[in-house]
Amino acid sequence: GGPGPKRRAGDRQVPEGFYEIDGLNPNSLFHLSLRVDYPNAEDRAAATVPLKELGGDIFVHGGAASIGCVAIGDDAIEEVFTLVARVPAGRRRVVLAPLDLRLNPPPPTDDARVATLYRRLATELASLAPRAPRPP
Repeated sequence: GGPGPKRRAGDRQVPEGFYEIDGLNPNSLFHLSLRVDYPNAEDRAAATVPLKELGGDIFVHGGAASIGCVAIGDDAIEEVFTLVARVPAGRRRVVLAPLDLRLNPPPPTDDARVATLYRRLATELASLAPRAPRPP
């Protein structure tokens, strides 16, 4: 995909926004996986295609490659999966952003809805502990 949030099934995009983790899969084909509640109410309200065409089954998972999901590697998914499993269902909130908006400006966009989303994401991420850049 490219800059901008997921808008429909098969667009090779990753959802961007505020989501809940609504399922944990210890038997994933991608080592471990966490199901994201895409499309959520915000995605449905902003839909530009019929709701049945929005897609779904978006996961954060292990491995190094994906088309539409978020692959974070096996070591990272083990750590995240363990942390998420400790949080009660209904309180498993995740922020999916195009990049770390604490360290980088958002991608340019002419879409006012996406620009507003990026501002909201940046505000939320800024409220978290600052993250130091990883060494090269």
